[in-house]
Amino acid sequence: WWRDETEWAKSCLPGTRAVLDYFLSNLDGEGLPILPRGWNFHDWVPGWPGGMMPDGRECGILAWHLLYTLGLAIELESSLGEPEFAERYRRHQKKLFAVLDG
Repeated sequence: WWRDETEWAKSCLPGTRAVLDYFLSNLDGEGLPILPRGWNFHDWVPGWPGGMMPDGRECGILAWHLLYTLGLAIELESSLGEPEFAERYRRHQKKLFAVLDG
């Protein structure tokens, strides 16, 4: 959109899909994302060693990031990719929002 490099952006879609597939395949029983292993920095606050939430399992911050990122992926897939992916992400976004809103 900003640099008129649509072919380059299209070439990145498989990587975008792989990252989203990872997060969408790692949801808990409520439908919230489970934190991946590794350093999941969120904020330097007292009580969060290394900037990570203490329970290390699920996190509202990650859920809101995923919700936002699904919206961006919907835009990308709608304009550059395949509408079927956009619709799939829209369904996941709707379910995740219902969990967060509910």
